[in-house]
Amino acid sequence: MSAVTPNAAADYILASQNYEEGDSITHLKLQKLVYYCQAWHLVLLDRPLFDEDIQAWIYGPVVPSLYKRFKDKGCQAIPHEDIKTEPVKIIPKESRDVMDQVLNVFMGMTATQLSKLTHDEDPWKNVYDPDDFGHRGIITKESMKDYYTQVMNADG
Repeated sequence: MSAVTPNAAADYILASQNYEEGDSITHLKLQKLVYYCQAWHLVLLDRPLFDEDIQAWIYGPVVPSLYKRFKDKGCQAIPHEDIKTEPVKIIPKESRDVMDQVLNVFMGMTATQLSKLTHDEDPWKNVYDPDDFGHRGIITKESMKDYYTQVMNADG
């Protein structure tokens, strides 16, 4: 069982932003980054970053507790003041290292690009049902680990 929560993971990502330089991150982008952090943590460390399930929603993977926390932000950037935890104290170094690798790859993408990317990948595609708008199936940790392990092995 992981001691890390989705809130700590989100706060770590938010804290990585250089707000003084004008960096910003929206709720939609944050959800996708947390998803990729979970996926690659499963692949690289063989265990989940956090225990909460991720669901397949219309715009891609969503962590429900983060949705509840940030839904009032809409499409606005999440301010630095919204960081509620001390993620560096909560998240082990090896987990932060994986998260940093993920952020190096995905942070430069827009929320829309990340959403489209998840739509092209099996973990979301195999669960989301476009004919059942209210259905929010669970993207299993096993499907994430299996799929992204294949991606890693295909890339060499």
